[in-house]
Amino acid sequence: MYITIGNSDDKLTQSQWADYQCKLLEIVDEFQKQIHGIWYSAPRSPYQNMCVCVEVDDTDGLVKALRGLCRDFNQDSIALYHGSVTLVGDADDNLPGENS
Repeated sequence: MYITIGNSDDKLTQSQWADYQCKLLEIVDEFQKQIHGIWYSAPRSPYQNMCVCVEVDDTDGLVKALRGLCRDFNQDSIALYHGSVTLVGDADDNLPGENS
């Protein structure tokens, strides 16, 4: 699952943006089974974004906590992607979308 937050609209001050990121990580720590990575927008980018890739068991609880985070920081939304994984190896496997 990927969770993405941003502040490219500059609704949050720098201090609030830092707090928002910390609160997201607290929520992730509470629900995570395993964290695969945490990424931030490039320092030279005009955008402020953060993305976390995490495995969780309690998706409903996580979503409820993210809704509260949106409310607490006056955000319109948090992007959440929950999909399936395709493992690619060196074998000649037929992957979704490939022609045989």
